[in-house]
Amino acid sequence: MCRKRKKWNMKKKASAGNKCSKMKTKDWIYLALLLILSFLPIVVIPWSERAALSPDSSFLFYYPLYQWGLLVAGVYILWSFVKAVDNKAGNRALLWLLPVLIWFVSTFVGFRMSRESRMQGMAEFAKRSQTLIAAIKEFEQDQGQPPTALTNLVPAYLPEVPETGMPAYPEYVYYSGDESREWYANNSWVLIVNTPSVFLNWDQMFYFPRQNYADVPFNAGVERVGDWAYNHE
Repeated sequence: MCRKRKKWNMKKKASAGNKCSKMKTKDWIYLALLLILSFLPIVVIPWSERAALSPDSSFLFYYPLYQWGLLVAGVYILWSFVKAVDNKAGNRALLWLLPVLIWFVSTFVGFRMSRESRMQGMAEFAKRSQTLIAAIKEFEQDQGQPPTALTNLVPAYLPEVPETGMPAYPEYVYYSGDESREWYANNSWVLIVNTPSVFLNWDQMFYFPRQNYADVPFNAGVERVGDWAYNHE
């Protein structure tokens, strides 16, 4: 009788162990959701980069939403993995590790893809800036010197001082005279747009009328974008 009871108890424990080792349907659904979330960076990062540079985007409204959403999704995926390990999921924890790995890979790929979107947006910006550049050159030809400020172009040369058309970087920075010649390879005037992309980043777009970008000792690589130059910091 005791032996039968022991065998029955052992079978019961084994059955309970098998139940614990198996993932429930809701766990598989939860894991599938995490896998979907882990692919978000490969879509969201290039899209947000494009939105930051497109004149037709609702960047200022949507950008915080999908940036914070991306961050929350990443933290949630990591938390789910830590929770699985903490619950002693054993080999099943490796399944929860999969979304974490995909998240990091898709984030890396997303940033690589965003660079192409970024430079395409910068090329479109360079084309939009031709009207402003032409107005400055016309002023310089008429007056014998460049304008001291972009507002000097209004209203004779431009109806108003234009913006860049990039929601994330709407304003031009303009230098002329001695300051411009001293700092920017003897150019009588320059146009600059500060274009930081992430934290601790100081990328900039430059326009030199002399086109002598190689004469300025930029700290990082310079990439030509039409008549402009993009300084990768």
